[in-house]
Amino acid sequence: MSLPLQIIYRYVEPQTALDESIFRRVDGFEQLYAEIVSCRVMVEASEQPWQKDDKCRVVIDVILLSESLQIVLEASGRHGSEAMMALVQRAFDDMQCRLSVRRTVTAVLDSETS
Repeated sequence: MSLPLQIIYRYVEPQTALDESIFRRVDGFEQLYAEIVSCRVMVEASEQPWQKDDKCRVVIDVILLSESLQIVLEASGRHGSEAMMALVQRAFDDMQCRLSVRRTVTAVLDSETS
């Protein structure tokens, strides 16, 4: 990646285990997809934690040489560290799928033009 990974926490205390997991997943992306320019991961909870419908959201933005991809996942309910970790992992799994599909489509298009 040309730019360093950005991890942003909003209304959530930063968690070392979550940071380590994010770094590992992004490192895996970098090894598989050389065209990644930057990646930003935002983990946020409701602005008002006393609200009845407590929401958590994870946003992953990946900027490639030719386009950008975004995954947004939300969950409602109480959000302990395990629930946050599960939501982040689901978001990364979804991004992995999108990157894989993109690479497959690009390979097919490249083979058709050759």
